[in-house]
Amino acid sequence: MKIICKIIDSDFGFKKKKCIFRRRKAARAVVLHKNKVALMRITKKGYLTLPGGGIEKNESIKSALLREVKEETGCKVKIVKELGMIEEKRTHVKLHQISYCFLVKVIKKGKPDFTDEEVGSKTKLIWAPIEKVISKLNIDQNFDYQGKFMAKRSIAIVQNAVDYLNKNKF
Repeated sequence: MKIICKIIDSDFGFKKKKCIFRRRKAARAVVLHKNKVALMRITKKGYLTLPGGGIEKNESIKSALLREVKEETGCKVKIVKELGMIEEKRTHVKLHQISYCFLVKVIKKGKPDFTDEEVGSKTKLIWAPIEKVISKLNIDQNFDYQGKFMAKRSIAIVQNAVDYLNKNKF
Protein backbone atom coordinates (compact mmCIF):
# COMPACT_ATOMS: atom_id res chain seq x y z
CA MET A 1 0.00 0.00 0.00
CA LYS A 2 1.39 3.43 -0.90
CA ILE A 3 2.18 5.99 1.79
CA ILE A 4 -0.16 9.00 1.70
CA CYS A 5 1.85 10.92 4.29
CA LYS A 6 3.89 10.77 7.48
CA ILE A 7 2.90 12.94 10.42
CA ILE A 8 5.43 13.80 13.14
CA ASP A 9 5.75 16.18 16.10
CA SER A 10 7.68 18.84 14.17
CA ASP A 11 4.72 19.24 11.77
CA PHE A 12 3.07 21.17 14.61
CA GLY A 13 6.12 22.78 16.20
CA PHE A 14 6.43 20.17 18.96
CA LYS A 15 9.85 18.94 20.00
CA LYS A 16 10.49 15.26 19.43
CA LYS A 17 10.94 13.26 22.63
CA LYS A 18 12.95 10.10 22.90
CA CYS A 19 10.68 7.20 23.61
CA ILE A 20 9.89 3.57 23.05
CA PHE A 21 6.83 3.53 20.84
CA ARG A 22 3.71 1.48 21.29
CA ARG A 23 2.78 0.29 17.78
CA ARG A 24 -0.82 0.42 16.65
CA LYS A 25 -2.39 -0.49 13.33
CA ALA A 26 -5.74 0.97 12.35
CA ALA A 27 -8.18 0.95 9.44
CA ARG A 28 -9.97 4.17 8.42
CA ALA A 29 -12.49 5.12 5.76
CA VAL A 30 -14.00 7.94 3.83
CA VAL A 31 -17.58 6.65 4.00
CA LEU A 32 -19.54 8.07 1.07
CA HIS A 33 -23.35 8.14 0.80
CA LYS A 34 -25.19 10.36 -1.68
CA ASN A 35 -22.22 12.76 -1.97
CA LYS A 36 -21.95 13.07 1.82
CA VAL A 37 -19.16 11.80 4.07
CA ALA A 38 -19.54 10.28 7.54
CA LEU A 39 -17.66 12.13 10.29
CA MET A 40 -17.33 11.30 13.96
CA ARG A 41 -17.83 14.37 16.16
CA ILE A 42 -16.05 13.77 19.47
CA THR A 43 -17.93 16.52 21.27
CA LYS A 44 -15.97 16.44 24.56
CA LYS A 45 -12.70 17.20 22.75
CA GLY A 46 -14.06 19.24 19.83
CA TYR A 47 -12.63 16.85 17.23
CA LEU A 48 -14.02 15.67 13.95
CA THR A 49 -12.48 12.52 12.52
CA LEU A 50 -13.18 9.79 10.03
CA PRO A 51 -14.66 6.45 11.08
CA GLY A 52 -12.13 3.77 11.87
CA GLY A 53 -10.09 2.24 14.61
CA GLY A 54 -7.67 -0.39 15.75
CA ILE A 55 -7.03 -3.67 14.00
CA GLU A 56 -7.45 -6.51 16.47
CA LYS A 57 -5.05 -9.43 16.78
CA ASN A 58 -5.64 -12.02 14.02
CA GLU A 59 -7.97 -9.61 12.17
CA SER A 60 -7.34 -8.61 8.56
CA ILE A 61 -7.14 -4.95 7.59
CA LYS A 62 -10.31 -5.16 5.49
CA SER A 63 -12.35 -7.03 8.09
CA ALA A 64 -11.26 -4.46 10.71
CA LEU A 65 -12.32 -1.68 8.36
CA LEU A 66 -15.76 -3.18 7.76
CA ARG A 67 -16.24 -3.85 11.50
CA GLU A 68 -15.18 -0.34 12.55
CA VAL A 69 -17.34 1.35 9.91
CA LYS A 70 -20.33 -0.79 10.94
CA GLU A 71 -19.82 0.02 14.65
CA GLU A 72 -19.26 3.75 14.17
CA THR A 73 -21.75 4.50 11.38
CA GLY A 74 -24.15 1.55 11.42
CA CYS A 75 -23.56 1.19 7.68
CA LYS A 76 -22.84 -1.84 5.59
CA VAL A 77 -20.30 -0.70 2.98
CA LYS A 78 -18.47 -1.79 -0.13
CA ILE A 79 -14.78 -0.97 -0.57
CA VAL A 80 -14.32 1.22 -3.65
CA LYS A 81 -10.62 2.10 -3.44
CA GLU A 82 -7.59 1.40 -1.29
CA LEU A 83 -6.25 4.93 -0.75
CA GLY A 84 -2.97 4.23 1.07
CA MET A 85 -1.31 4.39 4.48
CA ILE A 86 -0.64 7.19 6.92
CA GLU A 87 2.19 6.86 9.41
CA GLU A 88 2.07 8.87 12.64
CA LYS A 89 4.82 9.13 15.24
CA ARG A 90 3.46 10.87 18.34
CA THR A 91 6.41 10.92 20.74
CA HIS A 92 4.51 12.80 23.48
CA VAL A 93 2.14 9.83 23.86
CA LYS A 94 4.66 7.17 22.70
CA LEU A 95 2.49 6.08 19.77
CA HIS A 96 3.62 4.88 16.35
CA GLN A 97 0.42 4.39 14.37
CA ILE A 98 -0.10 3.09 10.86
CA SER A 99 -3.56 3.78 9.39
CA TYR A 100 -4.70 1.84 6.34
CA CYS A 101 -7.11 4.10 4.46
CA PHE A 102 -9.99 3.33 2.11
CA LEU A 103 -12.82 4.93 0.19
CA VAL A 104 -16.06 3.03 0.77
CA LYS A 105 -19.60 3.35 -0.52
CA VAL A 106 -22.68 2.78 1.66
CA ILE A 107 -24.79 -0.19 0.64
CA LYS A 108 -27.19 -0.03 3.58
CA LYS A 109 -27.53 2.60 6.32
CA GLY A 110 -28.06 1.74 9.94
CA LYS A 111 -27.47 3.14 13.42
CA PRO A 112 -24.05 3.39 15.10
CA ASP A 113 -23.16 1.11 18.00
CA PHE A 114 -20.71 3.28 19.95
CA THR A 115 -18.32 1.87 22.53
CA ASP A 116 -18.56 3.02 26.15
CA GLU A 117 -15.52 5.24 25.52
CA GLU A 118 -17.21 6.86 22.50
CA VAL A 119 -20.41 7.40 24.50
CA GLY A 120 -18.35 8.94 27.31
CA SER A 121 -16.68 11.28 24.80
CA LYS A 122 -20.14 12.28 23.55
CA THR A 123 -19.39 10.98 20.06
CA LYS A 124 -21.96 11.70 17.39
CA LEU A 125 -22.18 10.64 13.76
CA ILE A 126 -22.70 13.47 11.28
CA TRP A 127 -22.90 13.51 7.47
CA ALA A 128 -21.29 16.40 5.61
CA PRO A 129 -21.22 17.27 1.90
CA ILE A 130 -17.92 15.99 0.49
CA GLU A 131 -16.95 19.43 -0.80
CA LYS A 132 -17.17 20.85 2.75
CA VAL A 133 -15.45 18.05 4.68
CA ILE A 134 -11.89 19.38 4.51
CA SER A 135 -12.95 22.84 5.73
CA LYS A 136 -14.98 21.21 8.54
CA LEU A 137 -11.98 19.09 9.59
CA ASN A 138 -9.72 22.17 9.54
CA ILE A 139 -12.15 24.55 11.24
CA ASP A 140 -10.43 24.86 14.62
CA GLN A 141 -6.67 25.23 14.91
CA ASN A 142 -6.77 25.18 18.73
CA PHE A 143 -6.69 21.39 18.91
CA ASP A 144 -4.64 19.72 21.60
CA TYR A 145 -1.68 17.48 20.75
CA GLN A 146 -3.76 14.44 19.77
CA GLY A 147 -6.34 16.51 17.89
CA LYS A 148 -3.71 18.08 15.66
CA PHE A 149 -2.58 14.63 14.50
CA MET A 150 -6.16 13.44 13.99
CA ALA A 151 -7.12 16.51 11.92
CA LYS A 152 -4.04 16.32 9.69
CA ARG A 153 -4.56 12.59 9.17
CA SER A 154 -8.25 12.96 8.30
CA ILE A 155 -7.61 15.85 5.91
CA ALA A 156 -4.93 13.86 4.07
CA ILE A 157 -7.25 10.86 3.70
CA VAL A 158 -10.19 12.94 2.46
CA GLN A 159 -8.00 14.88 0.02
CA ASN A 160 -6.73 11.59 -1.40
CA ALA A 161 -10.33 10.35 -1.81
CA VAL A 162 -11.43 13.62 -3.46
CA ASP A 163 -8.49 13.42 -5.88
CA TYR A 164 -9.52 9.87 -6.79
CA LEU A 165 -13.19 10.83 -7.22
CA ASN A 166 -12.28 13.80 -9.41
CA LYS A 167 -10.36 11.49 -11.77
CA ASN A 168 -12.83 8.60 -11.84
CA LYS A 169 -16.54 8.18 -12.42
CA PHE A 170 -18.27 6.98 -9.32
